[in-house]
Amino acid sequence: MRCIGEINTLEDEGFLRRMARLSGWLFVVGAAVAAAALWLVPFALGVPSFAENPFALGWPATPVWCFACAAGCFGSLAVHELVHAAFFKLFAPAGTHVAFGAVPEKLMLYASAEGVVYTRRHYQIIAAAPTVVLTVALVAAGCAAGWPLLGALVTVLHLTGCAGDLLYLVDIHESPEARWFEDTPAGVRFYAEDDADGLGSSAENGAAGGSHDAM
Repeated sequence: MRCIGEINTLEDEGFLRRMARLSGWLFVVGAAVAAAALWLVPFALGVPSFAENPFALGWPATPVWCFACAAGCFGSLAVHELVHAAFFKLFAPAGTHVAFGAVPEKLMLYASAEGVVYTRRHYQIIAAAPTVVLTVALVAAGCAAGWPLLGALVTVLHLTGCAGDLLYLVDIHESPEARWFEDTPAGVRFYAEDDADGLGSSAENGAAGGSHDAM
């Protein structure tokens, strides 16, 4: 097993710039999609649109709405890492410890499962799970509460915080030879098979290493 690359989410300024750019694009695109949906869905259902009646979609006219928005934004970040942790545990040997932490100066939260090797497929699922799960859950919760505008806003803001995970997926996709992923204190290392060292089969079974996520 040989190291063929690394993502350092704390010190790689290029990666951090990519995250910032992607966050901006996610906000712009997400806001456009949400605005279109908030107009098209009421139109299709024959109910008042946001433009016709802002209160029909839960307009931020009360302190409760504003509090719910703030709670949803901050709460989604914590749940995001809990989803990562659940999948870290799911694909790891029994007894694996998942640690949580924060890097305030980088505005990052993270979940980490050091000491475990994850296969390519498992690591892709771990990276993608919070984005998929929370996007569906936040939109559904907003609609169920009668505040679809709130659900859309919190969803878009949460997606901007998923840029790191999405870039992990991009870099994995662009490294087809990488088969295993080892956690480091600041990110993740990519490993490819090296027949000469005889470690391929043991790593495939999750014998050593780890995985890390930073937001």
